[in-house]
Amino acid sequence: MMFVHLHCHSPYSFLNGVSSTEALVAQAALYQMPALALTDHNTIAGLPEFHKWAAVYGIKPISGAELTLADGTHLTVLAETRQGYRNLCELLTLAHAGEGRRRTPYIEEEILFRLGDGLLVLSGGRHSRIQQLLHRRDEVMAYVYEKYGRDKVARVATYQTFRGRSAVREIGAALALPTPLLDTLAKRVPWSAHADESGCAHR
Repeated sequence: MMFVHLHCHSPYSFLNGVSSTEALVAQAALYQMPALALTDHNTIAGLPEFHKWAAVYGIKPISGAELTLADGTHLTVLAETRQGYRNLCELLTLAHAGEGRRRTPYIEEEILFRLGDGLLVLSGGRHSRIQQLLHRRDEVMAYVYEKYGRDKVARVATYQTFRGRSAVREIGAALALPTPLLDTLAKRVPWSAHADESGCAHR
Protein backbone atom coordinates (compact mmCIF):
# COMPACT_ATOMS: atom_id res chain seq x y z
CA MET A 1 0.00 0.00 0.00
CA MET A 2 1.35 3.43 -0.95
CA PHE A 3 1.46 6.04 1.81
CA VAL A 4 2.32 9.72 1.44
CA HIS A 5 2.55 12.31 4.21
CA LEU A 6 0.46 15.31 3.18
CA HIS A 7 0.88 17.39 6.33
CA CYS A 8 4.48 18.01 7.37
CA HIS A 9 6.08 20.97 9.15
CA SER A 10 9.66 22.12 8.77
CA PRO A 11 11.58 24.48 11.10
CA TYR A 12 9.85 27.31 9.19
CA SER A 13 6.79 26.44 11.29
CA PHE A 14 8.10 28.18 14.37
CA LEU A 15 7.62 26.22 17.63
CA ASN A 16 5.98 23.45 15.60
CA GLY A 17 8.50 21.93 13.20
CA VAL A 18 11.46 20.06 14.67
CA SER A 19 12.99 17.97 11.88
CA SER A 20 15.20 19.63 9.29
CA THR A 21 13.87 19.78 5.76
CA GLU A 22 16.51 17.33 4.56
CA ALA A 23 15.61 14.91 7.36
CA LEU A 24 11.95 14.98 6.37
CA VAL A 25 12.72 14.23 2.74
CA ALA A 26 15.37 11.62 3.56
CA GLN A 27 12.95 9.78 5.85
CA ALA A 28 10.29 9.78 3.14
CA ALA A 29 12.82 8.32 0.69
CA LEU A 30 13.88 5.72 3.26
CA TYR A 31 10.28 4.51 3.50
CA GLN A 32 9.98 4.60 -0.30
CA MET A 33 7.31 7.27 -0.37
CA PRO A 34 6.89 8.58 -3.93
CA ALA A 35 5.99 12.09 -2.75
CA LEU A 36 5.86 14.36 0.28
CA ALA A 37 3.94 17.56 1.08
CA LEU A 38 5.32 20.48 3.06
CA THR A 39 2.58 22.48 4.79
CA ASP A 40 4.16 25.00 7.12
CA HIS A 41 2.05 27.40 9.18
CA ASN A 42 1.06 30.46 7.14
CA THR A 43 4.23 30.39 5.05
CA ILE A 44 5.86 28.82 2.02
CA ALA A 45 9.33 30.05 3.00
CA GLY A 46 10.59 26.48 3.29
CA LEU A 47 9.56 25.41 -0.22
CA PRO A 48 12.82 26.32 -2.08
CA GLU A 49 14.88 24.18 0.30
CA PHE A 50 12.20 21.47 0.24
CA HIS A 51 12.23 21.29 -3.56
CA LYS A 52 16.03 21.17 -3.58
CA TRP A 53 16.20 18.16 -1.26
CA ALA A 54 13.27 16.48 -3.01
CA ALA A 55 15.27 16.56 -6.24
CA VAL A 56 18.32 15.13 -4.48
CA TYR A 57 16.39 12.21 -2.96
CA GLY A 58 14.09 11.58 -5.91
CA ILE A 59 10.86 12.50 -4.10
CA LYS A 60 8.00 14.39 -5.75
CA PRO A 61 7.52 17.62 -3.76
CA ILE A 62 3.97 18.80 -3.05
CA SER A 63 3.64 22.47 -2.14
CA GLY A 64 1.15 23.56 0.47
CA ALA A 65 0.54 25.45 3.69
CA GLU A 66 -1.54 25.30 6.84
CA LEU A 67 -3.64 28.46 6.86
CA THR A 68 -5.15 30.13 9.90
CA LEU A 69 -8.76 31.20 9.36
CA ALA A 70 -10.40 34.24 10.92
CA ASP A 71 -12.03 32.13 13.65
CA GLY A 72 -8.63 30.76 14.72
CA THR A 73 -9.09 27.30 13.23
CA HIS A 74 -6.60 25.88 10.72
CA LEU A 75 -7.04 24.55 7.21
CA THR A 76 -4.39 22.67 5.24
CA VAL A 77 -4.26 23.35 1.50
CA LEU A 78 -2.14 21.78 -1.25
CA ALA A 79 -1.36 23.29 -4.63
CA GLU A 80 -2.59 20.89 -7.31
CA THR A 81 -1.78 23.13 -10.30
CA ARG A 82 0.30 26.20 -11.18
CA GLN A 83 -2.83 28.30 -10.73
CA GLY A 84 -3.31 26.71 -7.34
CA TYR A 85 0.22 27.70 -6.34
CA ARG A 86 -0.42 31.27 -7.50
CA ASN A 87 -3.62 31.34 -5.47
CA LEU A 88 -1.81 29.95 -2.42
CA CYS A 89 0.76 32.73 -2.70
CA GLU A 90 -2.00 35.34 -2.94
CA LEU A 91 -3.84 33.85 0.04
CA LEU A 92 -0.69 34.03 2.16
CA THR A 93 -0.02 37.61 1.04
CA LEU A 94 -3.54 38.63 2.07
CA ALA A 95 -3.21 36.70 5.34
CA HIS A 96 -0.17 38.79 6.31
CA ALA A 97 -1.55 42.10 5.02
CA GLY A 98 -3.24 44.55 7.35
CA GLU A 99 -2.72 45.86 10.85
CA GLY A 100 -1.66 43.27 13.40
CA ARG A 101 -1.47 40.43 10.90
CA ARG A 102 2.29 40.14 10.75
CA ARG A 103 2.32 38.39 14.11
CA THR A 104 -1.04 36.65 13.76
CA PRO A 105 -1.82 36.15 10.06
CA TYR A 106 -5.24 34.86 9.10
CA ILE A 107 -7.49 34.60 6.07
CA GLU A 108 -11.24 35.07 5.75
CA GLU A 109 -13.13 32.01 4.57
CA GLU A 110 -14.85 33.84 1.70
CA ILE A 111 -11.46 34.82 0.27
CA LEU A 112 -10.38 31.19 0.43
CA PHE A 113 -13.41 30.20 -1.62
CA ARG A 114 -12.73 32.96 -4.13
CA LEU A 115 -9.12 31.87 -4.59
CA GLY A 116 -9.72 28.13 -4.31
CA ASP A 117 -9.08 27.20 -7.93
CA GLY A 118 -6.28 24.62 -8.19
CA LEU A 119 -6.12 24.00 -4.45
CA LEU A 120 -6.87 20.79 -2.58
CA VAL A 121 -8.24 21.25 0.94
CA LEU A 122 -7.48 18.73 3.68
CA SER A 123 -9.38 18.35 6.93
CA GLY A 124 -6.45 19.83 8.85
CA GLY A 125 -4.74 18.89 12.11
CA ARG A 126 -5.80 19.16 15.72
CA HIS A 127 -6.62 22.86 15.29
CA SER A 128 -8.91 22.32 12.31
CA ARG A 129 -12.60 23.18 12.40
CA ILE A 130 -13.49 19.51 12.05
CA GLN A 131 -11.41 18.61 15.11
CA GLN A 132 -12.97 21.47 17.07
CA LEU A 133 -16.40 20.14 16.18
CA LEU A 134 -15.39 16.62 17.19
CA HIS A 135 -14.53 17.92 20.65
CA ARG A 136 -18.12 19.23 20.76
CA ARG A 137 -19.62 16.19 19.04
CA ASP A 138 -22.28 15.56 21.66
CA GLU A 139 -23.48 19.17 21.41
CA VAL A 140 -23.39 19.03 17.61
CA MET A 141 -25.23 15.70 17.44
CA ALA A 142 -27.93 16.99 19.80
CA TYR A 143 -28.43 20.02 17.55
CA VAL A 144 -28.59 17.87 14.41
CA TYR A 145 -31.05 15.44 16.02
CA GLU A 146 -33.28 18.33 17.10
CA LYS A 147 -33.15 20.05 13.72
CA TYR A 148 -33.55 17.04 11.41
CA GLY A 149 -34.88 14.22 13.60
CA ARG A 150 -33.01 11.21 14.95
CA ASP A 151 -34.44 8.89 12.29
CA LYS A 152 -33.04 11.06 9.48
CA VAL A 153 -29.45 11.30 10.71
CA ALA A 154 -26.62 8.82 10.25
CA ARG A 155 -23.29 9.08 11.99
CA VAL A 156 -20.35 7.44 10.29
CA ALA A 157 -17.27 6.29 12.18
CA THR A 158 -14.18 4.76 10.63
CA TYR A 159 -13.24 1.64 12.55
CA GLN A 160 -9.55 2.08 11.81
CA THR A 161 -9.44 5.33 13.77
CA PHE A 162 -10.30 3.64 17.05
CA ARG A 163 -9.14 0.60 18.94
CA GLY A 164 -11.73 -2.14 18.67
CA ARG A 165 -13.46 -1.85 22.02
CA SER A 166 -13.35 1.94 21.99
CA ALA A 167 -14.97 1.87 18.56
CA VAL A 168 -17.96 -0.08 19.89
CA ARG A 169 -18.42 2.35 22.77
CA GLU A 170 -18.02 5.39 20.49
CA ILE A 171 -20.56 4.20 17.94
CA GLY A 172 -22.94 2.98 20.63
CA ALA A 173 -22.83 6.33 22.40
CA ALA A 174 -23.69 8.06 19.12
CA LEU A 175 -26.71 5.76 18.84
CA ALA A 176 -27.68 6.48 22.47
CA LEU A 177 -27.45 2.82 23.46
CA PRO A 178 -27.44 2.02 27.20
CA THR A 179 -24.00 1.91 28.83
CA PRO A 180 -24.35 -1.65 30.25
CA LEU A 181 -25.15 -2.93 26.78
CA LEU A 182 -22.15 -1.11 25.32
CA ASP A 183 -19.85 -2.64 27.93
CA THR A 184 -21.17 -6.12 27.14
CA LEU A 185 -20.72 -5.63 23.41
CA ALA A 186 -17.27 -4.07 23.79
CA LYS A 187 -16.01 -7.01 25.84
CA ARG A 188 -16.87 -9.34 22.98
CA VAL A 189 -14.31 -7.63 20.75
CA PRO A 190 -11.10 -9.70 21.09
CA TRP A 191 -7.74 -8.13 21.81
CA SER A 192 -5.08 -9.14 19.31
CA ALA A 193 -1.35 -9.33 19.84
CA HIS A 194 -1.04 -8.55 16.15
CA ALA A 195 -3.08 -5.37 16.24
CA ASP A 196 -1.40 -2.24 14.95
CA GLU A 197 -1.72 1.23 16.49
CA SER A 198 -5.13 1.74 14.90
CA GLY A 199 -6.45 -1.36 16.65
CA CYS A 200 -6.90 -3.37 13.43
CA ALA A 201 -5.74 -6.96 13.53
CA HIS A 202 -3.77 -8.39 10.64
CA ARG A 203 -4.08 -11.98 9.51
